[in-house]
Amino acid sequence: MSIKLKILLAVLIYTAALSANGAASVPSYSYTEMYMYDNQDGERLLQNTDEVLIADPLEPINRHIFNINSLLDSAFLAPVAETYIAITPKHVKTSIGNFMNNIGEPINFINLMFQGNFNQARITFGRFITNSLLGFFGIMDVAGACNMPYKGEDFGQTLAYHRVPTGPYLVMPVFGPSSTRDSAGKVVDFFADPFRYALDRKERDIINITWLLHKRAESNSVIKSVKRSLDPYETAKMLYIQNRVNQIKNSN
Repeated sequence: MSIKLKILLAVLIYTAALSANGAASVPSYSYTEMYMYDNQDGERLLQNTDEVLIADPLEPINRHIFNINSLLDSAFLAPVAETYIAITPKHVKTSIGNFMNNIGEPINFINLMFQGNFNQARITFGRFITNSLLGFFGIMDVAGACNMPYKGEDFGQTLAYHRVPTGPYLVMPVFGPSSTRDSAGKVVDFFADPFRYALDRKERDIINITWLLHKRAESNSVIKSVKRSLDPYETAKMLYIQNRVNQIKNSN
């Protein structure tokens, strides 16, 4: 692969990370969490005006980075996401989501074990085996149809479970809304992901790009609502914080 192609691929991967959830769960490749807030309940959260406080001592810098991220998203990711939404059949999107969720099950299992949620960890392990063997490597959610619910977990939630402070709110260049705790959690999830070592670079790149595009498209309406809000920065921060609070409460 040429150097120019590698640089272009890196730019695509990085700009894709502008949105943030995804599903209320995050696949193992979610170390590039986008500002779609990783969450299928974004529309509901936009209607929730309850304030959730978090320290934001770096607000001037955060706002500047947020504006740059938004411009990059509008220039690169939004048009691609709109095209993906328009041309991709619903059943194909569902299959892609199932496959990405299945890839994330090892990370979910590890974090559930660290949280002491052994019953759900057992279910997660069973989901991974069932869907990998009977669901064509996870394309079909056979386990879900067998009453084995999906539960996504990340190391940021695990740190919260063990009462590690959130730390200041951060807007990462390209990576979007986060906190010091969640940023550290992403690093751990990245290195703990077994597929990072089992797949070669090209395979990982294909999976990363596909997942990022799928998640960006999935939350397209939420991102549009954020951009149309009176103060997109504050709306994005509220969504991110409320979503993380909901995820952490669910973990507990």
